Amino acid sequence: MGLVFCNLVILPLVIQFFVGFGMDRELMPQLAVGTYVDFNVKFLLIFGFAFELPMVLTLLSRVGVVSPELLSRYRKHAILAALIVSAIVTPDATLFTMLLMAIPLVILYEVGILGARLFGRRNPSGGQGLKLDRTAPAGTAGHRVR
Repeated sequence: MGLVFCNLVILPLVIQFFVGFGMDRELMPQLAVGTYVDFNVKFLLIFGFAFELPMVLTLLSRVGVVSPELLSRYRKHAILAALIVSAIVTPDATLFTMLLMAIPLVILYEVGILGARLFGRRNPSGGQGLKLDRTAPAGTAGHRVR
């Protein structure tokens, strides 16, 4: 799904932006097949991995590592992390492509929170819904009971 989104939405916007970047100064873009393919492959891989974020957050919530409340509480940190990661992994240094990467990351984080709320662990105690027998003696493992 990330590959399709990147190929149909993001890459046409980025290519159009770069081709039309210097046209007002009468600069002609010099495109090479190798750099075009390299640029496309990097963007496709990055978006392919980024679209796994909701599934990872949902699975971590299902296992009990994180909770939806914790993810919601650290939303500001996640937005900052999305901006930093998108600045590092985008193949060029323009703000336009960084935002084209960061905005879907933030949206995917929110989808991950929604998935954690819907499919996450219901009881945080880890009891799996089992009732404890209060009549059994506690703390007798390894001791003689007289």
